[in-house]
Amino acid sequence: MTNNNPPQRRLARLLSELAPSGNVIGTLRLGNITYDVLESLTPSRLPSNSGWRWSGQLEVAGHEDPNERNVNSRGSYLLDVRDPVNLDNLHFMLQKYLLGQDVFLLSHPGPYARRLALTLASLLNLEYEYIALHRDVGETELKQGREIRGGGNLFYVDSPAVNAAKYGRLLILEGIEKAERGIMPLLNNLLENREMNLDDGTHIIHPHRYALLESNDEKFIPAHKNFRVIAIAAPVPPYPGYPLDPPFRSRFQARFVDPVGALLTLADSMSTPEDAGPLFLKLRDIILATQYSIESRHDSLDIVSKSALPAFPQTALLKLQAICTKFPPPPSPTTGQLARLLLTIHPRLIHAPFQAWALLSRQIEESGLGELGSPFMASSDEQIGLFGYQVKAIERESETTARVTFVIEGGSNSISCLVPCGPKPFKPFPFNGINKDKNLDSFHATPRFIGLLTCFLQAHALGWDISYVPPAVPSTSSASTSMLVKVFGQVLGYDTEVVHMYKEIGGRELVMRRKILEGGATTCTAGKHGVYA
Repeated sequence: MTNNNPPQRRLARLLSELAPSGNVIGTLRLGNITYDVLESLTPSRLPSNSGWRWSGQLEVAGHEDPNERNVNSRGSYLLDVRDPVNLDNLHFMLQKYLLGQDVFLLSHPGPYARRLALTLASLLNLEYEYIALHRDVGETELKQGREIRGGGNLFYVDSPAVNAAKYGRLLILEGIEKAERGIMPLLNNLLENREMNLDDGTHIIHPHRYALLESNDEKFIPAHKNFRVIAIAAPVPPYPGYPLDPPFRSRFQARFVDPVGALLTLADSMSTPEDAGPLFLKLRDIILATQYSIESRHDSLDIVSKSALPAFPQTALLKLQAICTKFPPPPSPTTGQLARLLLTIHPRLIHAPFQAWALLSRQIEESGLGELGSPFMASSDEQIGLFGYQVKAIERESETTARVTFVIEGGSNSISCLVPCGPKPFKPFPFNGINKDKNLDSFHATPRFIGLLTCFLQAHALGWDISYVPPAVPSTSSASTSMLVKVFGQVLGYDTEVVHMYKEIGGRELVMRRKILEGGATTCTAGKHGVYA
C-alpha cells in the first residue's frame, strides 16, 4: 500500500535512515565517538591486514629460523590506531563519516593517505572500492563498460564508482591532481547531488529524491545512504599535476596530512628504532630536520626552488630502518656507502643540484658520520653493495624459496635471508671466470656487476620492487643493464618477460586484454604480462 501523505512519507524515510542497515557485530569507541559496527554483506570487499610477510619467511617445520633476519620491510598494511597521529586523523574522518560528508586528504606522495583510508574502512567494517586516477581515466571507466556475452547480448558492467554508490561502499579516489578536466563535471555531480546518468539508461539519484517519487521506476536507482568518498591528492605545486578545481574542492571536508607524522608513523609500523642501530638514529634526525626545514618555508617560490633540497619520500625512514635492521652497517661506513644508501631511500637526490647535495653533505658531516662522497665507484675493486655487502651463495630451500647468503668486506659474520624464487633451475653461483650458457651470452662478471647484482638481491630480500636507472652519460652506455636483469632472474629461477614501454601504452595493455569467444561474446582476461604478475 502506497502512503500518499507527504509528512508521513518523510517520517518513514527518517526512521529508515536512523535504523541500522545490518546486524550490529560490535561497538567502536574512537576518542569521544561511539559507533555501532555493522556486518558486511560482501566480506571479500573488506580490507585485511595481511601485512607484507610472504609465506616463505617461515620455515617448513613451522618455526622461524634463528639465523634468519625477517623484517616486515613495508610496514603494516593497516595503520596502528594507538599512534597519536593516526588516532587524530581517524577521529576527524569518523566525524565526517557520521555527518554524511566526504573527505579530501591532501598528502605528499606516498602510501600513508591510502593506508589511512583503508584503516578507517577496516575499523568500521566498510566495504570499499578503489580507483587510481590518471590521464587515461575517462567517463567510461567511472560509469559503465560494455561486454557482449553469450547469445550476442550486450551487457553493461558497473565501474567501482557505480558499485560504491549502489551498495553503500567507501569509494577511494587517489591521484586527483592527475585527473583530466573532462571527468570533473561527472565527479562533481556524484559528490554534490549523488547523481549519475548511466549508459544502460538507468539513473542514480539522491536517496531523498528517490523517496519522493510517486512510483518506483526501475530506471531510477537510489544512491545508498552509507555511500562515502575519500579523495587523495598531492599539493600542486610543488608536485606536478593540475591545481584543484574550486567547485570540486568545495564538495569535501579537507584535511592536510602532516608529512613528518606520516614519515614517523610508517617507520614505527615496522619495529622499534633501537633495532636499527646508531646509524639509523643519526640519519633519522637529519631526515626529520630536513623535513621540518622544508615545512617551515611559507614562500611557494622557495619551495619549488631548484637549489632547495627535495623533501624525503614518506617511505624514507621505513626503508632506512629496514636496511639497517636486515643488513647491519659497519661501524664506520665509507663516504660512498653513505651516498648510495641515501640514493636508495631518496632517488630524487640523483637529480638534485650541487647546492642541495652540499647542504645534505654538511648536515651528515656535522652529525659525526663523516663526509658524503660520490655514489659511484671510487676504484674498480670497491664493493658497491649496500654497506659493502657481497652475495656469497644462493641455494634453493624449497620450490618457492631460496636462501641467499651475504658477507661484508672485512667482517666474519654472514647474513642469511630467505627470499622467494621461481621454479626453474638456478644458474650456478658464484660465477667461475667467463660463463658460457646456452641461454645467456658469454660475459665476465666484474666487481661492478657483482655489486649491482648484490644490490638487486638485497632489495629482493627486503621484499621491494626494483627500479634500476642506469647512467645517462653516452660514454657509459652498454648492454649490462639488460644482462644484469637477466642474470638476476636466472640465479633465482625466475621466468623473465621484457616489456618495452612507450608513451602511448596504457594499463590495459599491461595486465588485461579483450578476448573474443566463440559466438562473438567478449570477455576480459589476464594479458601476457598480467599472468606473470
